Amino acid sequence: MHFATQIRHLSRYKVRILDLVTVNKNMQNKMRSDVIGAGFIGFFMAILFLVIEYSTLTVIRPDEPPPIYYWLSLIIFPAGSSLGMFLVNDIRKKVSAKFSLIYEFYKFTLVGGMNIFIDTTIYNGLIVVNGLMLGNEVLAFKGIAFIVAVINSYFWNKKWTFSETNRGSVGQFSKFLVVSIIGLAISLGSIQIIVTTISPIDNIHPLTSANIGQATAVVLSAAWNFIGYRYLIFKNARANKKFPE
Repeated sequence: MHFATQIRHLSRYKVRILDLVTVNKNMQNKMRSDVIGAGFIGFFMAILFLVIEYSTLTVIRPDEPPPIYYWLSLIIFPAGSSLGMFLVNDIRKKVSAKFSLIYEFYKFTLVGGMNIFIDTTIYNGLIVVNGLMLGNEVLAFKGIAFIVAVINSYFWNKKWTFSETNRGSVGQFSKFLVVSIIGLAISLGSIQIIVTTISPIDNIHPLTSANIGQATAVVLSAAWNFIGYRYLIFKNARANKKFPE
């Protein structure tokens, strides 16, 4: 009887060990996929960066060849993005193994950076196609660029940043769009308030106040979007969330 009890205990320990091995393997696979995802985003941003810079230089300074070092972005962007993924995960483990916020926020910022490049590329591209004519159609161009960036943001944040596995829906995307539009309103409002408040002050250059407004807008809108996406749109994804060790 005592021997049979020991056998049962050993069997339970064996099952627990196998479970731990499986969980650890799954964590390693997730880390690998996150690093690959970060590298892909970095490489895609590098391509868009080259498109933006080369097209801009071609229009503004057609007789001046683009700098050769621009091509280094094809290495720096993906390598930096993937390395950042390792560093953020290491920080997360040192702070707390369950502290997922910093891990998700880093992925969120990568997706946000990619969205900025997509937005800028489409916006500039439409302006160039339109013959560099800047009229009321510029707002339409910005609207098109914004919608494409939001669609890209939805799929990447859903499947990669917050790892939500259930299928998306029109309702969920509509809520995502609303949160994003509010973030845009916060961004534009911040710039308007700061520029109109700081610009009249003596010794403050208008360009300086505009950049202060832009920096403030990025921080406030990013904070709002992250909180909105994490706690309102993809809140169900956190229940079964597991993070790499």
